[in-house]
Amino acid sequence: MQNQITQAKRILPLIDLTSLNDNDDDDVIRNLCNRAIMHHIKVAAVCVFPQFVVLAKKCLLNSSIKVATVVNFPDGNQDPNTILTMTQSAIEDGANEIDLVIPYKDYLMGNTDTTKTLIREVKNICGQDIILKAILQRYSNYH
Repeated sequence: MQNQITQAKRILPLIDLTSLNDNDDDDVIRNLCNRAIMHHIKVAAVCVFPQFVVLAKKCLLNSSIKVATVVNFPDGNQDPNTILTMTQSAIEDGANEIDLVIPYKDYLMGNTDTTKTLIREVKNICGQDIILKAILQRYSNYH
């Protein structure tokens, strides 16, 4: 048991507590943030949709927990200008981390320059202070 606790103490600070559900609302995000704060072992970040960044930032104000958000989510095929605008807005709203779903369909079709350019442009917006994670996600609707 002690070994599991030790492992959890090493792993949890590397993990984001995430809610990216279609039915997320203010109450869901408040509860998510409260769960992140209540544990004695802090998570790396709380990850929410861009429209909840301001709320999450407010809920986590007196903690060291960062706020992450996603762009080009979930299917990786949004217009590049939309992605860049969303990134800039999320940072202005207080996001500490941007999780960019790369346009994997373009990449798989051999159009790697589009993906590289998008990552470079998003990173330029993030600068040195905002963490950027490039996410490879295959989107499927399992309803």
